Amino acid sequence: MKEKVIIGLDLSLNSTGICIMNGENGEVVAYDNLPTKEKDFKSDEERFTHIARCIISIAKEYNVTHVAIEDSFNGTNPKVGKKLARLYGAVACMLYDNGFTLIYSYLPASWRKSVMGVGNKSKEGTYKWVCENIIDIGIPFSEKGKNKCDDICDSICIAYCLYKKLNKNK
Repeated sequence: MKEKVIIGLDLSLNSTGICIMNGENGEVVAYDNLPTKEKDFKSDEERFTHIARCIISIAKEYNVTHVAIEDSFNGTNPKVGKKLARLYGAVACMLYDNGFTLIYSYLPASWRKSVMGVGNKSKEGTYKWVCENIIDIGIPFSEKGKNKCDDICDSICIAYCLYKKLNKNK
């Protein structure tokens, strides 16, 4: 049987968080963020396609078997919410077209509740929980604007949420 490998994705217009996790033992194999700036692309579609292609490349490199994506959250800005929904659709379709059919989607409150026990933890609270319980990512929270550690932490938690689901009977 093929070993389970999870990719956790916190899709973002500016800095998509990506985590690769061993689906058998919950060990974080790799993590990073994919920064994209609107000015570097001619259109939203070009930007979304770039993000999706990078994700596909990483998923293939690590032989990913399961995908966990944070579902788009509309928040307070409907324009951003629509773009995030379009990004989610582009990434999910491209993943599916490339043979990744085990795609799981989690709303922010649901993965937070599953992983940390509460659905409304702050970004700093999520960062502290990840560093204390899963992996110390080595990026000080105070540098989050520069390194976008909150996107990385969210992607780790999203992958961990799926890990817990896949291994609930172990």
